Amino acid sequence: MNSNPNANDRPRNREVGRAMAALEDSEAAKGNKPKLAKRGQYRWHDFVDEWFRTANGDIVIAQVPNIFLWVFIGAGLFGAVAYHGFWQKAAQLIAIVSIAIWAILEIRSGVNRFRRLLGKVILACTVLTLIMYFWK
Repeated sequence: MNSNPNANDRPRNREVGRAMAALEDSEAAKGNKPKLAKRGQYRWHDFVDEWFRTANGDIVIAQVPNIFLWVFIGAGLFGAVAYHGFWQKAAQLIAIVSIAIWAILEIRSGVNRFRRLLGKVILACTVLTLIMYFWK
């Protein structure tokens, strides 16, 4: 039961309710599930479907790293243990180039919105790292 007895008397509530019912009926007739819940709330599984589900219907957050990500991990580890000098700079350069290539590949061919957004964030961080590195 509604805690506010006058809630159904408000014309605005009745108009919104009729509009929502009409939207749900039209979407159901088309065979589509409506994107809005009963009271206009975005449903959690719609968010998951939109951001994490692939075209095949799988939910993907992480994948097995491709070659560019493995090169980034290896070069990063080598650069962390290498002494200052040529080998450390070379490892840093290889790591930056490989993570930039990985990010560009994710932006262009990521399996879902989350992976494409992740590629954009990583590429932006890489560009900022390069700017700060050469700004010195």
